[in-house]
Amino acid sequence: MRTYVSWGTAFKAPSFNDLYYPGYFGMYQGNPDLDPEKSQSWELGLKGGHDWRWDVAAFQTHIDDLIALSEDSSTYVNVDEALIRGVEGTVRGSVAGFDTRLTATWMHTEDEDTGNELGRRPSFKSTLSVRRTFGRATLGTSIHYGGERYDSTANTTELDAYTVVDLTAAWRIDEAWTLRGRVTNLFDEDYQTADTYNMPGRAALVSVTWQPGS
Repeated sequence: MRTYVSWGTAFKAPSFNDLYYPGYFGMYQGNPDLDPEKSQSWELGLKGGHDWRWDVAAFQTHIDDLIALSEDSSTYVNVDEALIRGVEGTVRGSVAGFDTRLTATWMHTEDEDTGNELGRRPSFKSTLSVRRTFGRATLGTSIHYGGERYDSTANTTELDAYTVVDLTAAWRIDEAWTLRGRVTNLFDEDYQTADTYNMPGRAALVSVTWQPGS
């Protein structure tokens, strides 16, 4: 088992769209008066394991002038003082030949001026990925869960939790060529990570890759 700790500062300038987006078709208007974000973060964690590897960490970030949607979602504004803290963990290993990885994050966010939650940050999210190789074939699936969250710091519009399942497959034709397929949002989940913006439904992709000299 190993303990690790980190601390750092960061600076994030507003994007061009944050500053100058023209606001066409009812979308948000840019705000040229935005200040850059400045943050301080720390993380304390433990990791270990042999056949199964695990990693768990507590983290906290304090942000001055966080760039966030305004309460009416019409533009971006600076949140004077914001706090993000939580715990994240990862477990990965192999069961009966299935490579398995589980990640999960529990998070508390707060606009320290109002006490409201920060927008578009779920209090819990996780991903389970499983993959196995059968000779020339490799099959895999990923299950993504995102918990409920508010759309903005106003905390008036709540976005529903969602679960999305993806599938992947690959067939190694020979030493150089591989046929790949992918289905995203297998069950055509209807969900949003931002209010009024639907995420893509079920989609499939097939490709062939060539790696000379492999």
